[in-house]
Amino acid sequence: MSIISAVKSVDYAKYMAKGIGAFSLYLVGRDAHSWGAIQSDKNVKNRNAQAAHYYMNNIMTLDKPSRTKDNLQKAVFKYELDNNLRGFINSITGYLNGFGSSLVSDVVPLGLGALALFSRIKPLAKLSALGLCAMGVYSFFKDGLGMGKNFNEPLQ
Repeated sequence: MSIISAVKSVDYAKYMAKGIGAFSLYLVGRDAHSWGAIQSDKNVKNRNAQAAHYYMNNIMTLDKPSRTKDNLQKAVFKYELDNNLRGFINSITGYLNGFGSSLVSDVVPLGLGALALFSRIKPLAKLSALGLCAMGVYSFFKDGLGMGKNFNEPLQ
């Protein structure tokens, strides 16, 4: 078998479909990770602010004047502000929330990419890769160039 016949016998479309599918899964995963990190940070800040508000309101009121109760409330307030466990748990829940919501919103490219990469049926893998390419071209014109967007609508 000569080199030229070996090169001609390779199914390049199959490998291109696998590459497009892998690249699509990479992009979906990267977007999901970045959205998860944003949601994680947002969740930690929101929950810490709620806890600080609650414990600050707690130290501002007493049933009766008492130096002991006042010192106890201030110690609990300081402990709760320095509490790292709440931030750690809220960080994990925020990340999982953001990661999952991003995967749900990108379910079509995720499915097409997985189909293009893992399908053993060659025509199905090629059609999935073609669908991903069509989605990429559509996204380029719509989101990248701004074609088809109505800029006269008020922002919400």
